Order: sequence, then structure tokens, then C-alpha cells
Amino acid sequence: MRLSAALVALGSAPALGRMEFRNPAAFSGLVEPSKNPVRVVGSELDLKWTASQEGKKLSVVLYQVNATRAASFNGEFTPDDDGDMEFITHDQVGATSFPWLVVTRKDLSASPVFAIAVWEEGAGVTDSATDLFNITKAEASSSATSASSTSLSSASSASSASSSSVSSTTSPSTTPSSDPNATVDSTSSQSTPAAEQSTGLSTGAAAGVGIGAGLGAIFLVGAGWYLARRRARGRELAAQGYAQPDKYYYTGPPTELNAATPPVEAPSMSYRPHELQ
Repeated sequence: MRLSAALVALGSAPALGRMEFRNPAAFSGLVEPSKNPVRVVGSELDLKWTASQEGKKLSVVLYQVNATRAASFNGEFTPDDDGDMEFITHDQVGATSFPWLVVTRKDLSASPVFAIAVWEEGAGVTDSATDLFNITKAEASSSATSASSTSLSSASSASSASSSSVSSTTSPSTTPSSDPNATVDSTSSQSTPAAEQSTGLSTGAAAGVGIGAGLGAIFLVGAGWYLARRRARGRELAAQGYAQPDKYYYTGPPTELNAATPPVEAPSMSYRPHELQ
């Protein structure tokens, strides 16, 4: 879209009673690029300017400024610069302020430098423009803040380490005392925690002792229950008249037959077999 399509009669001379920015301040001259104000994408900026002629429409426009233009910027934009512009608001009548959420579709890697200008209908040049400022994304701003915080934290840590070193160096000094046992008592009181710590059990050893004691208790309870149950069963069988079978005792080898008795011959057969006829 061409800026000429939004502004009417751009070739006419600027009207009297031109508008002027109040916030941000109107352009007052070039400064070092490193000193440009920084606007973070997503932040809010309350734009304010003086009133336009009664009944005249106005537009507020954001311009991206390249390095060459920034070096010679004079605080004015013309319709020839419409390729670098984006409307913040347009066709306003009687407005003197606008709440702008900082945002742009321009490529910040090409140039992060911008300016805001206010146009009045019928003008061939902007009524007023702001000083140049930079737009940056929130991540870049957070990274810079984080880096600054890290450096401050590192400096604080170094200071703390230095203080600790001084404290540890001065702590061994002792105050003179008339009591010769004072130094001995101080040394023994400092060595006592170390001795107590060396004789104590570690967490793992204490846990192992606790588990072993628990298992031993369970075993003893189980053995006691088993013996009590066995005795009770014996008493029950005795009460029912249960008797064990007679025991058999060994009485020696079997007696041998009387050797004096002679063997008896079997009687002879009194018949003979008949021959066949």
C-alpha cells in the first residue's frame, strides 16, 4: 500500500499549526547509535502529540531507518519513504494520544533503528517525528539482562570468596588470656565434633542394622510360634489316648535244629508200575 493512498493531496504545502510529538519527545538531533532508546517487542508505549487542525484526519506511522538514512536523519519523512513504513493508527480525527503495543513486521536483523511520525491529511511532509530508537525482541533483552545479572553474581561470589578467605585467615588468632587452660579447652572443644563424627555410623550402615534387627525379630517370633504349636499338638494327642505301638526287641539269632536226630529216609514204594499188555 502506498502512503499516498492514505494521505490526500500530499503535494500541497504543509498546513499551519503543525502537530508535534510530546511522548516520545520530538526529534532534537542525532546522537550516537549506542545511545538510542530501546523498545522491547510486546511492551506498551503511550504516544502523545499536540492537536491537529479541527476536522483534519491524521495518521501515526512507524518507519524503519537504515544505517545510511540514520546517519543523515533530519526528523522528516516524505511519501517517498512509504516502503519503510507501517501504520500504527490512521484516519483519526481530533486524537492526541494512542496506546501502542510495540510490534513490527520489519526484519530487525536488517536494521533495528526506527522512528515514529505523525501525518496530517493534505501534508507533503510529516508534521513531527520522534528521536531515533531501537526495537529489540524480548529474548535478546532477556539475554542481555541475564548476562548482566550473571556478571553481577560472579562479582558478588568473588567478593564473598574474598571475605571468606580473609575470615578463615584471621580466625586462628587467639586472644591472650591469663588462664593457661583456655587454649587447651578451645582446642578440645573444636576437636570433639570431629571425633564424634568419625565414630558415628553412616546412613547406609544404620539402615542395614535396622533391617537386620527387624528380620531377626521376625525369625524369633516365628520359631516361638512353631515350638508352641508343636507342644500344643502333643498335648492334644495325649489327651485323646493315643498310644505308640509295641516295640520289638532283638532276642538273638534263631535256634538251630537238634543235630543228634538222624535223618529219616522216605518209605520205599510198595507197588510197581504194570507193563502194558
